[in-house]
Amino acid sequence: MDKFEEAQKLKELGELTQSMELFKELVCEAPDNASYQYHCACAHDRLGFEREAVPYYEAALQLGLHTEENRGLF
Repeated sequence: MDKFEEAQKLKELGELTQSMELFKELVCEAPDNASYQYHCACAHDRLGFEREAVPYYEAALQLGLHTEENRGLF
């Protein structure tokens, strides 16, 4: 299982803090990946860190998202 899959699995299991930390690592490793930015933003949102989520959402928008993720963003 790669890091993205692990972060998704943790999210599904309700381990939101651990999931967010993995998404943050992914963003650091690949800052030009819009999907990582989007999922990192969502993780922050779910934990109530809305302000901290904004830069990740903005980066995801600037980088471009796949259609289904784009719908989730808006």
